[in-house]
Amino acid sequence: MHVLATNVCLWLRTLTKESLHEIYESEVEGHSKSADSDLAKLHRHNCSAAFDEKVVEYFDSLNAEVTSSPILFPFVIELTLIGANVALNMFRHVAVEGTSPTPFPRPRLYLIKLDCSDSLPGFMFGTLALIFAILNIIVFGFTAERSLQEAEFYSKVLNITMNGVGVIALLVGIIQVKKLPLSHVGDKDVDSALLRVGAFFALLYLNFSVVAGIFGQNNVVELHVLINGVVEIIQVVVQLIFLNDLRWRFSDATNPGRNVVAFLVLFNLGQWAVLTFEVQKIKATLSEAAVFGFLSWVAIQRATLPIAIFFRFHSAVSHMELWKRVYAVNR
Repeated sequence: MHVLATNVCLWLRTLTKESLHEIYESEVEGHSKSADSDLAKLHRHNCSAAFDEKVVEYFDSLNAEVTSSPILFPFVIELTLIGANVALNMFRHVAVEGTSPTPFPRPRLYLIKLDCSDSLPGFMFGTLALIFAILNIIVFGFTAERSLQEAEFYSKVLNITMNGVGVIALLVGIIQVKKLPLSHVGDKDVDSALLRVGAFFALLYLNFSVVAGIFGQNNVVELHVLINGVVEIIQVVVQLIFLNDLRWRFSDATNPGRNVVAFLVLFNLGQWAVLTFEVQKIKATLSEAAVFGFLSWVAIQRATLPIAIFFRFHSAVSHMELWKRVYAVNR
């Protein structure tokens, strides 16, 4: 439990540092650009001079590690959440009465029981989805140098496309998985609870995005923001349904749905990369910041988005674990 508490404390500390850095970085850009820039307008209306001074003093007191910390923030956040998850699982299983001794690892037997046949199409299309997500990040980075609003628009459109493909794949997977026989054992462990908690925060964050799309800047509906939020909400809900159904199935001779599960592993990794390296930047969500206010949106993002990012990573791991367990060959 001490390890669990340590990871939670480190997670909160990193979130605070990341928020302060985001505010400081935006302040510097807001003061260095013209008065017509997007961030300058937001800061002029939402940031107080006293708070700016405290943030500047805080970062001036830090040493050269500040320049490298922003790159490492997402990895530290993911590492602490995964560490807390591992510590919680260890706490639940260590020194439990009546449990059998830990079996000696047999990697050869483990590999033999894995059925990897007919998974190539799923992994190929999943790789394309991952490449598409990386292209999304690259396009946003290059376009942001020219126009932040244009970069945000392209990012939302590409994200709508990806989540639309994900919804279609999940619907096909739900239909195919129904052909698998039901298991009476099921899977009700801490990973299922973590998925639901992560999905709650993901849906909470997306609801804020939908509200921002409805009202928009100057109360004008921004369709790309609204549609992006709605499509991703549908994708998260359908994915939870698919995972919950797959947990209660076991393999037969045909193994339907295997390619869909393989695709969703890489699809969720791609969405995790987009959330980690693009969406969590204020530059990628100027529409939301304009509706809720700059500092308010920073607080909303840091309270919800890290768990939403963890949901994507944990979804990829859960799909892989279910792919190994459900489609294992009984030999």
